[in-house]
Amino acid sequence: MAASIYLAFRFHGNFYHSYRGDTPDELGFGKDIRVIRHILAVLDDFNLKGVPVSGTWDFENYFSFEQIMPAHCPDIIEAIQRRVKEGRDEVQLMSYNNGLINAHTPREFEAALRRALTNPAGSGLRDLFGEAVYPMVRPQEMMYTPIHLKLYTALGIDSISL
Repeated sequence: MAASIYLAFRFHGNFYHSYRGDTPDELGFGKDIRVIRHILAVLDDFNLKGVPVSGTWDFENYFSFEQIMPAHCPDIIEAIQRRVKEGRDEVQLMSYNNGLINAHTPREFEAALRRALTNPAGSGLRDLFGEAVYPMVRPQEMMYTPIHLKLYTALGIDSISL
């Protein structure tokens, strides 16, 4: 029997950088745009060659999906939407606004998570990717408290990835 090796490709996208700057060049989020476009091209190229590679994506909504990506790289949103629709990639919940989620009250926590799923600006994961959103969360900077596990399940999120 031949041995198999499985790799899990997980891509975290967050275009807000307090430590690096928020400009559309290599000093700011321009680097993110370049890297993510390259990742998408590599994934698509492998798929065209018959390699069933896929990715899992998480983004924060407000800065990335609502502000920066529509203005500077809508093609990335479209490419991920295409790959999700094709069943190649999945998108998981992260953080609506990079807020310090472990400092939220339960009510604030619920509001932030609901906005991350759907919101009036259309930057929620269900707004962008429909019901294909995988019921897993990757908390920003892996921050969570024990009560979050109960709060996540109340919102239909059944697993957490750290």
